Amino acid sequence: MKGITPIIATIVLLLITVALAGAAWNYLWQYWNSIVGKQIEMTDAFCVGGDQAVVFIRNSGTNPFSPATEITVADATTGTAYTAAQVTWSYADGTPIGASGLAPGKISKLQVACLTGSLCKIRVMSSSGRAHTASVQC
Repeated sequence: MKGITPIIATIVLLLITVALAGAAWNYLWQYWNSIVGKQIEMTDAFCVGGDQAVVFIRNSGTNPFSPATEITVADATTGTAYTAAQVTWSYADGTPIGASGLAPGKISKLQVACLTGSLCKIRVMSSSGRAHTASVQC
């Protein structure tokens, strides 16, 4: 009977170790997924009609996201963020992005007003904190 207590203590310590390792794995998995899950890359930027800057952005992450709520668009020169009314989001073919968001691998089109004859610098930042800047001459 004397050998049962050390065996039970060892089993309890092993269970605690496994539980802590599982909790750490879960935390790291969620942290990693939040970083790589929502990533963007700019694929093209140009001017349309002399007064509209168009930027194509691809979801290069692993999770869908809503560009209108999870991406900040700002004037890169002044740092002033564009309002939702100033930014138009759609898929690259012009169809609206639905409530399910932009799927991984899909390309969205961002459109903002740009003064004719000016150089618009547009800064796009995802919720993961990565920023991209495009310069568009209109």
